[in-house]
Amino acid sequence: YFLLQHFVSFLAFLWPDVDYMTVIMYLYDCVYGYPSYAMLIWSIPGSDRSYFTAILLRKSRVQLLESSIVNYPTTEMRRNLLMLHVQISSYDSVSFLAHPLCVMTSHMESMKPQSLELQNQVGTVWKTMREQVQDQSVIFGGDTNLKDWEVRQGERQTRAVHLGQPEDCRYTWDCVTNDKNDLPFPAHLRFDHIFLRQASEGSKVSPDGMTLVGLKRLDDCHWGLLCTFVIKPLSQATPE
Repeated sequence: YFLLQHFVSFLAFLWPDVDYMTVIMYLYDCVYGYPSYAMLIWSIPGSDRSYFTAILLRKSRVQLLESSIVNYPTTEMRRNLLMLHVQISSYDSVSFLAHPLCVMTSHMESMKPQSLELQNQVGTVWKTMREQVQDQSVIFGGDTNLKDWEVRQGERQTRAVHLGQPEDCRYTWDCVTNDKNDLPFPAHLRFDHIFLRQASEGSKVSPDGMTLVGLKRLDDCHWGLLCTFVIKPLSQATPE
């Protein structure tokens, strides 16, 4: 509970348009413990049971059009894919020059014995991304539990676009730097990924930057990923 409180206060400081949350247990108790912040966001959970995902949207710039959940039929850990269709604006008014966008998050199956199920879930994510309408860019972000070689292999098969590999963001799950958990075999891996499928029609969304945030020795081994994107409008008269 303390960790999530710290996280929400950090969100209020960063003030992102869209936030992916992949391991949630007390979303409402914590988010609505900050009334001034809660009034300014939409919070869409991926489940009503403990240990789930959620997406937070900044009301002044993002309008929720539709939400849905894609189930993983063979999951043993109650995992799923949360998908939202939204409109996002360059201004603090979603009714003005809003761009359509599809955002997704998931916390995929973990641990080595579940590797086959993990690959099935990854396939479901990329298939769902491809199926979205062509005038919408699709941004997936979440805890994939994928190794780098698995991502590269999947990209060749699906044409999903991986948002770069900046050296300073190489590890998002880091039990070496964050040794508070005192694991017997510390390791660091890139488990958290951002995937982008650009629209083939209409406005284009392009990656602009990525950095790690929340670099404190808390009881969670994951760092946060702060990503920025640029929306290329159809008209040059429209600001990015």
